Amino acid sequence: MSHKKELSLTRKFNILSILLVLMTGLSITAFEVYQKHVDGLQTLLTQGKEISTLIAKFSEYAVFSEDQESLQLATEAQDDETVYLALLRGDKTVLIEKQYIPHLKPNLFPDIPTDLRKR
Repeated sequence: MSHKKELSLTRKFNILSILLVLMTGLSITAFEVYQKHVDGLQTLLTQGKEISTLIAKFSEYAVFSEDQESLQLATEAQDDETVYLALLRGDKTVLIEKQYIPHLKPNLFPDIPTDLRKR
């Protein structure tokens, strides 16, 4: 009789150990997936800031004067990862927008922080 109780206790500890190992593995996997997602978003944000800095630097007069032809030239040469590009005025109306892949235009612009110039 005592042999069955010990075996039952051993099984319980084995099940507990297996569950702890599985939970640890799942937690580590979930954390890695989350980190990859955050890193991807950070990379996109950095790339967007770099592109906007380059456009602002090399076409300052075109943005200031809102010359559509010059703005078209400024937004023409982009890398392969750029899907959609929009330049906004101070009141968040679109100055120029370019779609590099059809049907991927966002519906709404997100709230853009006003302290972007400080960064």
